[in-house]
Amino acid sequence: MAARVAPHWRLATGALVFALGGLACQAIAGIEDRELDVVGSAGSALCDAYCDEVMANCTGEFAVYASRETCLGVCAKLPAGESGDRSGNTVECRRFNAAQAKANGEVDVHCPAAGPGGTLCGGNCEGYCTLLEGVCPAVFDGLTQERCVETCGGLRTLPGFDVEAHHDGDSLNCRLVHVSSATLDAQTHCPHASPAPVNDSPCGDPVGTKPDCKEYCKLNIAACTGELTMYESQKQCEAVCAELALGEVGETTEDTVACRKYHSYSAIAAPSAHCTHAGAGGDGHCGSDNCDAYCLALEKACPAEFASLTASQSCENSCLTIAGGPLDTHQSFEDGDTVQCRMKYLSRQLEDPTATDNCASAVGNGNCQ
Repeated sequence: MAARVAPHWRLATGALVFALGGLACQAIAGIEDRELDVVGSAGSALCDAYCDEVMANCTGEFAVYASRETCLGVCAKLPAGESGDRSGNTVECRRFNAAQAKANGEVDVHCPAAGPGGTLCGGNCEGYCTLLEGVCPAVFDGLTQERCVETCGGLRTLPGFDVEAHHDGDSLNCRLVHVSSATLDAQTHCPHASPAPVNDSPCGDPVGTKPDCKEYCKLNIAACTGELTMYESQKQCEAVCAELALGEVGETTEDTVACRKYHSYSAIAAPSAHCTHAGAGGDGHCGSDNCDAYCLALEKACPAEFASLTASQSCENSCLTIAGGPLDTHQSFEDGDTVQCRMKYLSRQLEDPTATDNCASAVGNGNCQ
């Protein structure tokens, strides 16, 4: 079996204990225990063989691990699989792809599949979520594997996988780099690997940059589902987003897309608390209430109805008298006399301006009365 290098402080401790004579066996046992921590369920021989191949065959811009030690740490947290695996979230599948990177020269295809995400071996989301739960349980708290994989699909994913080029930036690739590094230093790298970027995280867009409507919508639709669905389609979400102020990354309370994207990230682990904040109205967390966004959408989507409503009083004052108008109402989008019902039909009208049956509901008639 290939020798394994332990962290310097552990080696020093082992040497000191060994020098004390009578405690030599305890030192050896301690080294064996630490080695088992690295080897994990995949087994020493398999992890050694896998890491030898991936470190030799995936280099330069196709490198998937910063070091062999990182590779061993990741290997310890993945299912071993069966010899000959060509698919599935296993070490054996990754080992096959590491070998194929050399055998057929298609490093751009096989090296990402041989890395922590696995691409062809279960998919990046399955690999990421398995590692996140195994390495960063505090960050994983509130999630299940199913929920993690489901919402992971809303994260930005870049082509390929490059451990250096993808060390920074708001992407799943970056999170894979840092969850791999967390196998050696969880305290530093687990916060970086979180699905929701924390302040100053290398896996977040720089504060001050403008959010993108497509990415906000993709994330929101993945994070807010079932009874907490905020938009009925990507197209609808983008139509609503186009009428909102973009704002800047770092905003958490303003009536902007940036704020709504922040709450969409928070909704990954806590959907019931954050989805309504991340939706079209903002629910008083992105803006002071739901009415600013409602009135803005009404004026754009249904100008005749907006003019009729504001002939007697301001849209804002009218909206605040309706259920779901004030902050933190957490109203559903079911039909009935609520601002959320009206926002549903406004969103449909923004998605399809040629429709003729949405604007009545948007002012409290039709289906919203």
